[in-house]
Amino acid sequence: MKLSSKGIVIGGLVDVVLSVVLGVALAVYVVLSRGLEVRDERVHHAIAVAIQSSTGLYGAKLAIGIACSVLGGYVAARLARRDELVNGILASWLCVGIGAYCLFAATVSESQFAQVVCIAITPLWYLLGAFLAYSLRAALDADPATGKARSNAPLGR
Repeated sequence: MKLSSKGIVIGGLVDVVLSVVLGVALAVYVVLSRGLEVRDERVHHAIAVAIQSSTGLYGAKLAIGIACSVLGGYVAARLARRDELVNGILASWLCVGIGAYCLFAATVSESQFAQVVCIAITPLWYLLGAFLAYSLRAALDADPATGKARSNAPLGR
């Protein structure tokens, strides 16, 4: 098994950076659509309450997190070019670490159970992204005439 530190680090960073950017966009939408006062130091709490109380906003928050995690796993696997699935899962280190820190620092307003579940399944979203990269490479490496792999080397290595 060959690990790609470049793929693992960059895949994790892609998820976290993109999640922050899209999360800020969601927060700006909440502030503008709900008429929240931005100068108030409690605006962060008001945004969290607005997202938690709206099924649509909470679903958007989860969709952003899931999509960014899948993309992080995909990027890690594509950069690794070998053992895609392992490298994809290992790229979840930063997201899982931040989630665990927030859980123990009690910095998030949602239930601890929901936080634990989200943290626990994060590597699976990365695995999905890595599997997509693995499948794409397998399809691109296939002989167009037969549909079989061109080399005897197993994919994922």
